[in-house]
Amino acid sequence: DSKVNIDYNNNNDTAIDSKNAIIQVNNLSKKFKGMKDLKALEHVSFNVKKGEMIVIIGPNGSGKSTLINCLSGTIMPSSGKIRICNHSDTRNVGVCYQKNVFINRLTVREHFELFGAYRGVPDDILENSIENFAETLNLRHMMNNRAGNLSGGQKRKLCIALSLLGNPPVVLMDEPTAGVDVQGRMIIWKMISSLKDTTSIITSHELEEAETLSSRMFIMTYGKVSFTGTSTELRKENKCGYVLRIDSESGNAQSVLKLAQSFVPDAEISEDREDVIRMPSNRRIADFLQAF
Repeated sequence: DSKVNIDYNNNNDTAIDSKNAIIQVNNLSKKFKGMKDLKALEHVSFNVKKGEMIVIIGPNGSGKSTLINCLSGTIMPSSGKIRICNHSDTRNVGVCYQKNVFINRLTVREHFELFGAYRGVPDDILENSIENFAETLNLRHMMNNRAGNLSGGQKRKLCIALSLLGNPPVVLMDEPTAGVDVQGRMIIWKMISSLKDTTSIITSHELEEAETLSSRMFIMTYGKVSFTGTSTELRKENKCGYVLRIDSESGNAQSVLKLAQSFVPDAEISEDREDVIRMPSNRRIADFLQAF
């Protein structure tokens, strides 16, 4: 009776929408049953190409974590299709969940050795990876500390490092910088953005970080992906940009509009006020203001 089709194999070249997609999601839905059924995901579809960094933003309860958990195989969708290409099983998908996953009594080093064995990472590569994460994430002085005794930020760094161990081709991260201080967030984002040949899907509440580092942003609301694209496309779609109010005897901005349009063709009089010109973000705004 199941309507779910999840394929983690690379034996079938039939793409849902794009032959170049490494992650393909088609019509994905997830309903949690209870006294009142909750639709956490509703007909979500998208494709992600190899090497993309997708950052998903949206309010709490919008379905971000549910989507990550469906992609990682932690929970089963109610219906729809997921295809993650170029790897044969989920061990090659790195996952950092919203809640930290580790064993309290194991040390940081023992975690790396355990996850390295699970992923089949050769000893020499594992040792190099441990050295790299210890240095990059400032974990060197706590390699022999038990994970349960780490601070909140250190626990988060450990879970991020474990998700990246073995250079998985696909990485899924749910709020990776939650509970991390400003310096720690910078370190984490810098490391994530430096990954080569890695396709990432990351959820975040930090719009500025998402805008700076993502190749595309997804916006989720009420279990649906309401927008996919770059920050520039988002601003254009929602007519975000500059607002110029003209104080003149005529009470309107028509006298300035022609000049504005000679620099920014999409400039227009506001629908709400005749004395306001709206202009989308444009490199020539400064030239217009100088001429004005």
